[in-house]
Amino acid sequence: ERLENILDINHIAISDINTNISLKKLANDTISLYIRNIAAKEVSGLQIKNFRAHFNASDKGCKLERFRLELPNSKLRSRELSIALNWDKENKKIKEFNYTGEIDLVPLTPRDIQALSPILSRIPSVYIKSEFSGTSNKIAVNKLQAFTKDNDIQLTASGEVERGVQMAKYNIEIPALKINEAGYKSIYPLLPANIVKFE
Repeated sequence: ERLENILDINHIAISDINTNISLKKLANDTISLYIRNIAAKEVSGLQIKNFRAHFNASDKGCKLERFRLELPNSKLRSRELSIALNWDKENKKIKEFNYTGEIDLVPLTPRDIQALSPILSRIPSVYIKSEFSGTSNKIAVNKLQAFTKDNDIQLTASGEVERGVQMAKYNIEIPALKINEAGYKSIYPLLPANIVKFE
C-alpha cells in the first residue's frame, strides 16, 4: 500500500509531462542534446517546473552546461557539471570516474522534496553556494556557503568523505557557524533527543 505524499519507487506515477529536447549531434560515440525544458509531476508531490541544460557525452565522459533546475520554491543553477571516465580497455569497463561541479548562489527550499523524507518539510529555506569534486571512492565539498534569508543561520564549511576498507573516512571543517535566537528556534525541533537543548 502506498503512503500518501511519500515517494514510492515501486509505484511511480508521473503526470503533466512536458518536454522540449533538440538533438544537436549524434555520431559514433558522441551525443549532444539541448534540453530546452523538462517538466513533470509525481503523485507524491514532487514537481519539476523546469529543467534545462546543454548535455554532451562520449566515451570519455559527459558534461552538463548551463544547468537549470526549477522546483516550486527552489532554483538550482550551475555553469558546468562534468564527469570524466577512465576505462579498463582490456575488460571494456569503467575503471574509475572523476567529477567536478559547482552550484551558484541559489535559494533552496527542502520542503520541495519532502516526498523523500517528511523531516525535510521542517527544515528552513536556505541560500547555498558550493564547489565540489570527487572520484568513484571520494566525495569532496571544496567550499560550501549556506545562510537563511534573514541570516539567522550562517555556515561556511568544507569536507570530504572517502570510502575505506572497513568504514568511510570523514574530514569536515567548519570555519564559521553563526546562529541567532531565531535560527536556533527554527532548528530546535530537528535536534535529536539525546542532544542537550536549551529552553
